[in-house]
Amino acid sequence: MSRLLAKPRFTGARVTRMEDDRLLKGQGRYLDDITVPGMLEIAFVRSNRSAAKLVEVDVEAARNLPGVMAVFTAQNCPYVLHDEKYQVDQSVLAKDEVRYVGEPIVVIVAENRYIAEDAVELVRVQYDALPP
Repeated sequence: MSRLLAKPRFTGARVTRMEDDRLLKGQGRYLDDITVPGMLEIAFVRSNRSAAKLVEVDVEAARNLPGVMAVFTAQNCPYVLHDEKYQVDQSVLAKDEVRYVGEPIVVIVAENRYIAEDAVELVRVQYDALPP
């Protein structure tokens, strides 16, 4: 019998999961739990539009918040994702327009997560809607 037609190993079978015990006891370790001296946190300002031109991205209030170490937009973060196979050159941060809900527009780097999230709230983005 071909492997494709064989009954899958776990379908309908009870599977013992090894990680459940420590997770249920609160002993799990997650990336968010790791702290390193001098570590910084980032938060993103993301598009809430599916398609729009970026008229203005005002980051001055966020940049001036105590504890904010850096604020990056497409203008000062020129990294581009390049893929020859699919012929794609796309900025890692939205530059002139957003193409999907959740597309990153601004990156805030701060001393801790709370400051980074507060700074995100201070960024003002003005959109000019485009048809999706």
